[in-house]
Amino acid sequence: MSLICSWCQSPMNDEPAGDAPVSHGCCPRCQARLHAEMDQIEAGSIAVQAVERLLEETARARRIAALLLVLLAVALPVAAQTPLGVAPALTLSVGSAIDLGTSLQSIHSGLGQEGNPFLASVGTPGLIAWKVGATAGLIVVCRRLAGAGHPRIGKALAYGVGIGLAGLGARNARVGTR
Repeated sequence: MSLICSWCQSPMNDEPAGDAPVSHGCCPRCQARLHAEMDQIEAGSIAVQAVERLLEETARARRIAALLLVLLAVALPVAAQTPLGVAPALTLSVGSAIDLGTSLQSIHSGLGQEGNPFLASVGTPGLIAWKVGATAGLIVVCRRLAGAGHPRIGKALAYGVGIGLAGLGARNARVGTR
């Protein structure tokens, strides 16, 4: 039986690839990369706790700036190491920060509410954690696409989601200032 890596498609044993049955696994190199990505995501959750404390003590404008910095701290080290590049990850992070900051502003002003029932039930810390995790996850997906020979798709996804989230943020800002 031929064994190949599900991520990089490299052979993992000495069996010929011919007509033999094929099974998949994760090679040591890809396994190390996955563990590194998980470490970065865990670092993001620590950053979320720091942002939560910061949100309690700062004004609305400072909140948005702090969220942006956390999202950038999570996104940029990941993106800089890949064919994805920094600009698409930056666009996605900024769009996500704008959406999150204006959502929180709208919710806390009493003029808006979270439309997703699950996120509405977890409160501000859960919303922040979900947004940072989702942003980091999307950057990882875009990075993998770019690294797997699809840099245009990875970049288009990052730019598209980032611009879409910024658009949602603009809508949230209008709701939060009525």
